[in-house]
Amino acid sequence: MYKTLDDVLTHPSRERSKDVVLPYAPVATERIAVILNKNAKQVDDKVAKRLGRLVPASDFYFSHTLEEAEAFARQVVQRGYGTILCGGGDGTLVNVMNHVFRYVDEANDWRLQRARHFGERQPLLPYPEFGVLKLGTGNGLSSVVGATKPAEDLQKVLSGPRHSAVNIDLIESEGQRFFFAGMGYDARILNDYNAMKEWAQNKKTMKKLTATAAGYLMAILGKSVPTFMRDGFAQNVRVTNQGDDAYFMDPRRGDRAMPLKHGQVLYEGPAALVGCGTTPFYGFGFKIYPFAGVRPGMMNLRIATCNPFKPLLNLPSLWKGHWRSQEVLDFLVTKVKVEMEKPMPYQHSGDGQGSRDNITFQISERPLKVVDYRGAVV
Repeated sequence: MYKTLDDVLTHPSRERSKDVVLPYAPVATERIAVILNKNAKQVDDKVAKRLGRLVPASDFYFSHTLEEAEAFARQVVQRGYGTILCGGGDGTLVNVMNHVFRYVDEANDWRLQRARHFGERQPLLPYPEFGVLKLGTGNGLSSVVGATKPAEDLQKVLSGPRHSAVNIDLIESEGQRFFFAGMGYDARILNDYNAMKEWAQNKKTMKKLTATAAGYLMAILGKSVPTFMRDGFAQNVRVTNQGDDAYFMDPRRGDRAMPLKHGQVLYEGPAALVGCGTTPFYGFGFKIYPFAGVRPGMMNLRIATCNPFKPLLNLPSLWKGHWRSQEVLDFLVTKVKVEMEKPMPYQHSGDGQGSRDNITFQISERPLKVVDYRGAVV
């Protein structure tokens, strides 16, 4: 018979034989933490001071490094916050969310182990709700939930006992959860855009310009397009459906959904872009995944076979999510494996992640509950 938890942890087969179900504690949504990323564009001491005046000092976290952001994520879990508002762009929200989810899972694993072997009945920690404060440059999620001015949005959340929230599906890959990802020229463009922002950091006029859609276009035309002309833009890829039935959104039939079976190769051939999203937007209202959210529990997989100049010629309709072409293939999927002939640039949440020659994307079992500023306080 086991005497200590250390003994239990050395006998995983015995541990798995005793299944226990514990209830979740209620989410304390009225307990609100604010986390700002000092390194994000539009976040400085002045912004931090203005937002910090709206909440108690003990509920305000201003991170200067990735390590500090991780430490803050652990603290908000330990202190039982039910709502976490993040300022600094999509990457900041995703980074904090992944740390928080990991710490909640670790705490709950510990409680389940204690319940299995010592009869303790502590309720499981709930997963908090998240919110986006529109700061930084990449704010795709803000277009989904109506985030506008950070101070006004924060006051909306603070003004009542309960705020409106929506469930948004997450994508999982390589142990990370996020809302959108891409390989190919979208990752190349984002890398070039981020490099341009870094270059403009100490140039006041250029810094302001790069934080706009015009800056994004400057990166495309000034750096990305010459790179595509020099190095080419497409390589052979294979994309296989490894989840539930997928659907091809056929532009020749008014975007009618055509079912595709598990195990079926969705596409094989040259491609310049392979990306996916559960929300439609990149930053600046760019609707890159127009079918995201059409079916709950599915993501919009997009494969582009055309060269990058053709989308540029149709940029206004592409930006609004209206452009359809037989060279841009859209699917609804739950899990896909992507295999490339050689490594392609990869990004998720607007942050570069190096290159990959194969990767799997799948819908996470747990969606994220996100504060919806368009809804009234209830």
